[in-house]
Amino acid sequence: LSLSLLAACGGQDSAADASTQPDTSQTDQTDQPSKSTVTTVGEFTTQDLDGNTVTQDIFKEHKLTLVNAMGTWCSPCVQELPELQKLYENMKDKGVGVISIVTDTLGADNKPDQATVEAAKQMVEKSGATYPFLVPDAGWLNGRLANMETFPESFFVDENGNIVGEPSFGSHDLAEWTSIVENALANLDQGA
Repeated sequence: LSLSLLAACGGQDSAADASTQPDTSQTDQTDQPSKSTVTTVGEFTTQDLDGNTVTQDIFKEHKLTLVNAMGTWCSPCVQELPELQKLYENMKDKGVGVISIVTDTLGADNKPDQATVEAAKQMVEKSGATYPFLVPDAGWLNGRLANMETFPESFFVDENGNIVGEPSFGSHDLAEWTSIVENALANLDQGA
């Protein structure tokens, strides 16, 4: 546990934190779902880093998808991208997909921040990752990505768009990710 905590960036201390969270200053906080109560990603439309439209249907491509919420400013997030690529390559035949959502690519106007998108594209190219990288949608996946305090934070979504299992905080190596994913798959198969 202590190693996981060391391999994470705190959201509260980041300069990007204020610009990468939904504007809730003019809404009643009681209307915002907490990430612990969000059970589905809901319907959404966003785009990948190349500007292609992506909807919730992306989750239908795999039995289970690891959603990795990260920021370009977070060193552990960036350093684990090659491990997530290896995980993707090793687990796709088992019906597991990987998606990263680059939280700081959505500007305060709820439109992609092009300078950050370009930085994210360079980061992805350097890492060699080939799985999808997305800009957050304006609803932050039904509130699931709102008010995150630790980066990276990952969670699982089944093929029906339901958030399943427990989230994972901090970065992990391939062996740790493999164990986490295999447990999530077993729980999914058992209906847990």
